Amino acid sequence: MKRTKTFIALMLSFVALMISCKKDDPVKPVEPTEILVEKVNLSDSIVALLEGDTFQLSFTVEPQDAVYDKAIWTSSDAEVAIVDTLGLVTAVAEGEAMIKIAVDGKEDECKVFVNKEVIHVENVILNETSIELFEGETFQLTFTVEPENAMYENVVWSSTDETKATVDENGLVTAVAAGAVGIKVAVDDVEATCILLVKEPAVHVENVILNETSIELMEGETTQLSFTVEPQDAVYENVAWTSSNAEVATVDENGLVTAVAEGNAEIKVTVDGVEAVCNVKVNAEPEGLAFEIQVSNITPNNAEFKVIPNDNTKTYYVYGMTKSKFDQESTYSELGIFGFEQSWFQFVYGNNWISTMLEACHTGMFSGQIYDFNNFIGYDTEFVIYVYGFDEGGVPTSEVFTQQFTTAPMNPSGNDITVTIENIYAHGVDATFHTTNDTKYYVSMQKKTYVNWWIENDNLLNMALDIISADSYIQLLSGDYTIHPDGYYHCNSANTDYYLIYFSFDEEYGIRSDIHLELFHTAAE
Repeated sequence: MKRTKTFIALMLSFVALMISCKKDDPVKPVEPTEILVEKVNLSDSIVALLEGDTFQLSFTVEPQDAVYDKAIWTSSDAEVAIVDTLGLVTAVAEGEAMIKIAVDGKEDECKVFVNKEVIHVENVILNETSIELFEGETFQLTFTVEPENAMYENVVWSSTDETKATVDENGLVTAVAAGAVGIKVAVDDVEATCILLVKEPAVHVENVILNETSIELMEGETTQLSFTVEPQDAVYENVAWTSSNAEVATVDENGLVTAVAEGNAEIKVTVDGVEAVCNVKVNAEPEGLAFEIQVSNITPNNAEFKVIPNDNTKTYYVYGMTKSKFDQESTYSELGIFGFEQSWFQFVYGNNWISTMLEACHTGMFSGQIYDFNNFIGYDTEFVIYVYGFDEGGVPTSEVFTQQFTTAPMNPSGNDITVTIENIYAHGVDATFHTTNDTKYYVSMQKKTYVNWWIENDNLLNMALDIISADSYIQLLSGDYTIHPDGYYHCNSANTDYYLIYFSFDEEYGIRSDIHLELFHTAAE
């Protein structure tokens, strides 16, 4: 009884210990890492058979220790050739079929020709007809036959001088000693030869020297790095250019370095494992001359503006005009609006154009108004103020900065103007204007041909501004007024169509009414 109790106690302790170990210190099995198939290779790529013949295909995988579940063999045309689960191909009937092996998604294939009768080899073609190797190097020769579906039994590889080069039964050539040698393949007595030049042992690269070891570039700049090797007669195959920080500087396969952004980077060249480094410092592109243009207090006839440069020591030119005129003048020269300005100043001021233009330039902040450029502009009109740097040599020192805005809508005067033509003469009329308030108004007489041009271009507003700017044959009136054919209102041509033109205007708001036209025909002499 005592022994039984002791045994039970020991068993309970053991179970408790096992539970404790399971709870506090679990032991997990180590799962082996599976090596996957990366490539599959068939033993043959082309096979020619007679009807009824069989041929055993085999395959290998890379890496050699890769693990796979199964291999699947298929034929593209079972009426020509079939293949079993072990890769045994059976020729069925004349034709051509592709036998494919698939191992875990990796594939390779062999082209199978099935012939009714034996087709002999007519020509043999090597993958290389001449090669150069250093002593000790190897090279794999392969061949194809013509016609492609020819059948052969015997393949013999040979060297014309095995003291200089050898070749095995699979076409693997090994360079032995310096000199020239022929490597021959005979396929059923049809031959092809590759001429091999064996050179003395290669001189390996011991040192790489760059043309620059430290450079500074601005953002966007490029520079070409090059290298030499020591010894000078060293032979190399692999050259690789790399950047330690492609966000700062990049390098292409030829050593062309491009500065990307401010910072430091190492550009490295590796020649057959031997390295050299160039330290690259990229500096930020200095800020160019730039301008902020502010426009305020826009009226139908004016606006105030302010030009704020980022460099108060540099001179700059500022002007303004309607957007339509700016667009037109910008096309006069490949240099855009600057080219137009230069041509205009040269035309007006000749050799003094640069000094004259500089006199119109500014430094530091500049404030002005549209009156500085045009005495009068139209209401509801797109306008452009433009600025660019200009130096003493007559060269622009910045891009053209622009600020576009639209003038305010017309501010109507409320003056209801009417006209009565009382008498018509050969050189004018007697006409009386009646007004409803004291707002001033312009009166002009222009030939119909002149007015019609503006009408056809749908631009009577600019016609009125043109007449005001010309300041001829026009008068600013106020209240009721009668004109006579003299002074401002003299018509040069008798027996001609004319327009009597009138509209409200003042200097603060500009044109303040529609452009009114009254047609009349002057009398004969």
